[in-house]
Amino acid sequence: MNMQTTGMHLVDATDAPEIYVLIGVPGSGKSTWVEKFLASSTKEFTVVSSDAVLDQIAAEKGLKYSDVHKDFIGLATSKAKQIFREALASRANIIFDQTNVSKKKRRGILQQTPKDYVKLAVVFQTEDKEVDRRLTERAEKTGKHIPGFVMKDMYSRWETPTRDEGFDRIIKA
Repeated sequence: MNMQTTGMHLVDATDAPEIYVLIGVPGSGKSTWVEKFLASSTKEFTVVSSDAVLDQIAAEKGLKYSDVHKDFIGLATSKAKQIFREALASRANIIFDQTNVSKKKRRGILQQTPKDYVKLAVVFQTEDKEVDRRLTERAEKTGKHIPGFVMKDMYSRWETPTRDEGFDRIIKA
């Protein structure tokens, strides 16, 4: 495979579709990375994000993320899976913007992804104090509150990704 690195992007000379699987706890910088990446990319990407679906539901209802999470997380997850299936069917470039902290979760994504996709892991390992600061700021600004027990669970399930999982490249954000 003929690949070159250019800034944040991995360029594949064969122009195969790409999937970026983001890996990091809430507040580690994934969605901010997506915004910057999309702004600088010359390619089109489909972003798979249950949080984005929840944000849309909340906006439609005139509520905040935390107000709709409990009642609509199932719907948001189903919609994100549908977006992923449709992106694969159309051979779109994909950014999978969820926490994806466990090998099992990533395996489920990669098993559905055709072999000819370039599979990239983007790992976000942000210091705990910075994550806490970002989550506090986010909660104040947007009403999106991540409970401590959820964060503790995320950290306890963290498994560092490896190429053995099926990634062509692992990028530290």
